Amino acid sequence: SQNVVVGSSALTITGTYTTQHQLTTAAGTGGTVTPASGTFFDAGTVVNVTATASSGFNFASWTGPVANANAAATTVTMSAPVSVTANFTAQTGVTINVPAGVSYTFNGQTVTGSQTFQVAPGTYTLSTTTPQTVAAGTRAVFASWSNGGAISQNVVVGSSALTITGTFTTQHQLTTAPGTGGTVTPASGTFFDAGTVVNVTATPSSGFNF
Repeated sequence: SQNVVVGSSALTITGTYTTQHQLTTAAGTGGTVTPASGTFFDAGTVVNVTATASSGFNFASWTGPVANANAAATTVTMSAPVSVTANFTAQTGVTINVPAGVSYTFNGQTVTGSQTFQVAPGTYTLSTTTPQTVAAGTRAVFASWSNGGAISQNVVVGSSALTITGTFTTQHQLTTAPGTGGTVTPASGTFFDAGTVVNVTATPSSGFNF
């Protein structure tokens, strides 16, 4: 607001205005978005927008003219009024059951013992190794996964909780040793399934008796 003094000569006054556009942001169920919805920015401004997932959810994608629809942190150029929405997906619980002391890898994470993972729906690799030592003289030998997959497999996770159980055979080591004057079978160090009844034989050498 000003006072304009007009004399005998023609006068021209030009008003300069900065154009601003409104950014409307919204978040689907399972997260939040910054900046707050309704903020105005100068035309042409590149604005950072960030989607943050709540506990139990993962970021899925953006709807609207963002630079990268698949990145939780991206940008939008304010060449006009813009509306963007962040989309989230609920995580699914995947429980892997194995005997105590057995290790395996799920979704790139190697753990020991039964665990529950929270992941977004998708395809994940589950694998283990065999045999595995679980205690001195005791090992676990892979038998099967309850879903029928191979020892290393891709697991498809949907929206429902999933449980996969690994079955392993426990084996114990038989250590045999002969005293002077004979031999013993089977050879020392052989592993046998738990509960197996094993025949052991002592054979005396010439000049010795058992």
